[in-house]
Amino acid sequence: MLDEVIHYCTRCKLDLNHRILRVEEGVPKRVLCLTCKTDRMYRSKIPAARRAATGRANAARATLEAGWLEKLNAGTKTPKPYSMEGIYKVDDIVEHKVFGLGINTELVPPNKVQVFFQDGMKLLQCGNHPK
Repeated sequence: MLDEVIHYCTRCKLDLNHRILRVEEGVPKRVLCLTCKTDRMYRSKIPAARRAATGRANAARATLEAGWLEKLNAGTKTPKPYSMEGIYKVDDIVEHKVFGLGINTELVPPNKVQVFFQDGMKLLQCGNHPK
């Protein structure tokens, strides 16, 4: 019995080849990772499928991001070109050379801003915030 399956290795944190060590009633019960040589219980569900169920924190985050996207797409403010010496306020629209358009969501003292872009949050350096 030297069958192999692709299985998520909890140590390597990747989907890798595993050798089936034990089978009960035609279903694999234990597998051995061929990369790190550790054995574990075989689970038919992959972790990504288990993580797909969103909790309250993910739902709240999605609501915030939807609000930021709405403000970003509304286009009511003129975008400011991003500069490391620039001074920004919350809800300013920023145009970055690499990340594109973003909305400033938070001031991080003394000289950083948290900006939401289409591909996620970025912490950017800026001039000192006025006190």
